[in-house]
Amino acid sequence: MFDKLVDLLVQCIKIFQFTIVVHAWEYGVRLRLGKFHAVLSPGLHFYFPFWLDKVLIENVVTETRKVRPQSLTTKDGKAVVISAVVTFRIKDVRTFLLDIEGRNNVVEDCTYGPIANFIMKRQWDELVAMDSLDNELTKVVRRQASKYGIDIIAIQLVDFTLCRSVRLIGELGLADRVV
Repeated sequence: MFDKLVDLLVQCIKIFQFTIVVHAWEYGVRLRLGKFHAVLSPGLHFYFPFWLDKVLIENVVTETRKVRPQSLTTKDGKAVVISAVVTFRIKDVRTFLLDIEGRNNVVEDCTYGPIANFIMKRQWDELVAMDSLDNELTKVVRRQASKYGIDIIAIQLVDFTLCRSVRLIGELGLADRVV
């Protein structure tokens, strides 16, 4: 009973809240009556209470993310597995927060297609001979990701081998559901 009273008190205080602090590693957007109003940089910001304004905040510092391995076939028919680490940051918080559904997957989604196209259009010997394969992949992925407000800083290959791949149903979590 007491915990519900505390929750009610906290909700009442939030109704009258009219300031927000955006930390040094964040940027945000203010929506007024559901429409974009302003980009919020780090610092103290005032907004209208009573749900007239809504503030969305996102971490914009540089991050790294390992992209799951891809099994691909080169132009000359060689089966390869490639995996990469992507270093990125959010450069346009408005686009990232307001124009993308499923923001958490956008970096991986922007990476898979361009890398696959790049690898599949070239022969194995050509790829192995490239001194700057990471740099070429970075350029290709950067173009794709910029549409979504993301700046790709670097692509680093962590695995690039000739290898047959075997897909397991359990990898997708379906093995638990088999009766």
